[in-house]
Amino acid sequence: MHGHLRSIELPICRTLRQPDTIAIGRIRKRILPFCNVSDHHKPVTQTWTYLDTTASSGSSKIVLRQSVNWPVGNTIVIATTDDYLSQGQSEIRKITAISNDGRTLALDFPLAYTHLGVTQHVGSTVGEVRAEVGLLSHNIIFQGAVLETWNSLIVAYPTGFNPGEFAVQACFLGRYGEEIGSDQFGAIIMASASMDSSNGIQRAILRLSNMEIYNVDQAFHLGRYPVRFHMNGNMNSSYIKSSSVHQAFNRAINIHASH
Repeated sequence: MHGHLRSIELPICRTLRQPDTIAIGRIRKRILPFCNVSDHHKPVTQTWTYLDTTASSGSSKIVLRQSVNWPVGNTIVIATTDDYLSQGQSEIRKITAISNDGRTLALDFPLAYTHLGVTQHVGSTVGEVRAEVGLLSHNIIFQGAVLETWNSLIVAYPTGFNPGEFAVQACFLGRYGEEIGSDQFGAIIMASASMDSSNGIQRAILRLSNMEIYNVDQAFHLGRYPVRFHMNGNMNSSYIKSSSVHQAFNRAINIHASH
């Protein structure tokens, strides 16, 4: 989906029948009074799991709790297990090899941080402290275009980022480590019938599965979320499942006055 921060948005045209609208991409488009969008792609049996053992900093392998059938070359994310200051410690890696049992993955380069995979006992309470490992790659990608003039390396700010409520931030860019610049203007998917379904008719149906949704959302712009179900009332025929959303600039999935 092409566009940038200064793209002119097309207006939404409506008739007396108030046809449904669905936004796919950078601009909204008028469609017929009843809309059913279904996008299903190659299924993956396990889209995420936990670490079985702790993956230490410097390690190039991780062991999972459950077997996966993720192909070599796919991209995964390993979530942080550190404290509230560790937002930048979730790490993205590519799979270079996978064991026969589907539980041990070799990574394209070593981990920068330690990710826990342990069971902790506090008195009679047992807690699992394990990093989530999620599959980002899918065979169909919905993505916004990357504006080349913003595609430059931002050097990490040396003192890091303090998310405290009253903290004074001395730097804006580079807070989360080395970053890639972006205009933070991505693609969007929105299903909006502009009317409720109290009469039993679902005028907007959106079904997505096994999709990679990348470089999406529009920062500082109300209502521009990667996937949005907007004021449709009953939407029990709609869903999004087994999909990934990453490099998003404003949330991931938004459900507004829909159920």
